[in-house]
Amino acid sequence: MHLRLSLHLNLVQYLDINFVTKISVVMSRIEQLRSFIADDPTDIFLKYALALEYAANEMVEEAIVELRSLKELSSDYLPLYYQLGKLYEKSGNIQLAMDAYQAGIPIAQVQKNTRTLSELKSAFEQIQED
Repeated sequence: MHLRLSLHLNLVQYLDINFVTKISVVMSRIEQLRSFIADDPTDIFLKYALALEYAANEMVEEAIVELRSLKELSSDYLPLYYQLGKLYEKSGNIQLAMDAYQAGIPIAQVQKNTRTLSELKSAFEQIQED
């Protein structure tokens, strides 16, 4: 019985340490990206990378805010529309997701980006079917 309890406590301690380490690494990457953006607030790729980092770590609202900021900075940055739509879907804002996909479609057409155009149309159609 004592051995079992000891193993359980060791496992909990190990998991806690790994969780804290993961949080530390994530926050370190986020802080690093924020620092780079502070040095160059117009760097579109850095803003997009920060939004993706937020999204990858379930920080949905933060990711949405960052992508909306990016959209204001560079509305023709095509990758943001699909990601923004997916994040709106995840947060339950279906109409905003549809709006994001629809907003990206003409940009993809102008840029002749058939792959992203297909992804945006498919995501939009999938929402309509659900």
